[in-house]
Amino acid sequence: MKSRSRSLALVLCVGLVGTSMLAGPVSAADDEPVFPAFTESALVFHPDDLDYNPTGEWDFPSIFHAGAHLAEPLAEYYLYTAPHDNPGGISLFLADELDGPWIEFSGNPVIARTWGDHHDVSHVSSPHAIWISDGSDVGGQIYLYYHGENRVTRWATSTDGANFEYGGIAIDAASMAGDAREASYARVVERTIPGRENRFLMTFMDAVPGDGLGGRERRIRLATSNDARNWVVDDRPLVRAHPAEGTSVSGGFYWQFNGGHYIVYHGSSGRIFVTDVGEDFSREEHLGVLYEPPTTAPHNGRAAAPFMVEDGDRIHMFFETGRRGSTTISHSVAQLGSELRPLGPLPQLPAPEPEPAPDPEPTPWTRTFTDVASSSSHRTDIHILAANGITDGCGPWSSHTFCPDRAVTRAEMASFITRSAGLRTHTTTRFVDVRPGTSHVPGISAIDRAGYTNGCGPASHNTYCPDRPVTRAETATFLARVLDLPRDGVSTFSDVPRTSSHTGGIDAIARAGLTNGCGAPSRNTFCPDRPVTRAEMASFLVRAFELR
Repeated sequence: MKSRSRSLALVLCVGLVGTSMLAGPVSAADDEPVFPAFTESALVFHPDDLDYNPTGEWDFPSIFHAGAHLAEPLAEYYLYTAPHDNPGGISLFLADELDGPWIEFSGNPVIARTWGDHHDVSHVSSPHAIWISDGSDVGGQIYLYYHGENRVTRWATSTDGANFEYGGIAIDAASMAGDAREASYARVVERTIPGRENRFLMTFMDAVPGDGLGGRERRIRLATSNDARNWVVDDRPLVRAHPAEGTSVSGGFYWQFNGGHYIVYHGSSGRIFVTDVGEDFSREEHLGVLYEPPTTAPHNGRAAAPFMVEDGDRIHMFFETGRRGSTTISHSVAQLGSELRPLGPLPQLPAPEPEPAPDPEPTPWTRTFTDVASSSSHRTDIHILAANGITDGCGPWSSHTFCPDRAVTRAEMASFITRSAGLRTHTTTRFVDVRPGTSHVPGISAIDRAGYTNGCGPASHNTYCPDRPVTRAETATFLARVLDLPRDGVSTFSDVPRTSSHTGGIDAIARAGLTNGCGAPSRNTFCPDRPVTRAEMASFLVRAFELR
């Protein structure tokens, strides 16, 4: 990484979004890139107004200029997007102007998670459309890339943008060198890189063991192709997260702007960043923040998966916004000209702390709970939980009781997760049914602000249901979110419906080794609707956070 690191000084106003390649006004200095200021965003649509809305969350927008390529387009512009959680579903929206209004296509999803003999996966998502105009066997069609499962990016073709023919697998993490476990969130453009013989390039996300949630670091990778079907993946990552950006980066969009070559992407800190990769894609120069999302609802301080579109002297940016699990598509606009701003330094990182003195030998944990049977399979985990300060039991300290068979409430769940994950706590919460000053307020506020819960009803209700028992299925989803486990599988447990919104979470924690089910292996059951007990919760947490 080179030393010239800068961030954007931007002013947020009110407006729309987009992206593109264009030559803008001259830079403030020959060696100092300048970028436009994107206005505060407006939602493209409201999920509650849609006919097809299986999960209430929408991710990864892609804009296709249908009027420029199709003889009889349904509208001037097509927007492809999809839910991410099971079942996903590539969906189409139509508009005659980039500013909208955007109308839902009546035949959504245009690509579903189950497609004949081609695939039967938990979800399909992250669509990206590109027009290929020539070439004897690839031209005159829309190529649409999408993932499902997370480890595989696929492609399909269409001549009208609504009806697709399956193509195949473009990239698969299983065929990549190293420890990559994902190959998703692909963007494709037609551009030859100097010194190479490619016609197309693809940016996509992988995931390798690292310091991010779930023990994985997500990075932006580069692949090249001559026919948009068969791809060769570069060995080295294109963009890795700068410490000021978070632990992971994703949603990389190649943006040729004002003579420069950039990747625009989101970091796990919630902002949209820019990195200069150079004309030959050999550089990795982190420049800073392109867009800082509002902290108010529905944005809640998170913007991701940018897609840029040029329209005269305006640049539109479409992106997903909101907490994970309740995202929707937003749109912002930058006006070229006087709003171009020079870059400033990246946020200063705190000085490294001095090496601490060695910890004293720990005092052996001798406390035992009188109501936990010595024969219980959860006994050791319960005492590990107590030894780590995550629980004091279920009554006064002198009572020496844990209540292992009592159901865990949603309030208790919040406190357990907050202490186990080391989340930053807060003294107030937005939920109207959580009584101020109670012991679980800090935990409930912490998991809410971290994006691990949306409450227990419609967002407008602002309720959490703190006293309601948590089911084993809900526990799985909570843990999958906190650990950032890929929820891209179909549960093998015989009592977990494929249509359940918790199927992905249950499968994720099973694959991560956090559960073997709720009975003998021969039964192959999970008991998803049964309230999770405090003893079971202890074992879930010890395994999930590797407590000792």
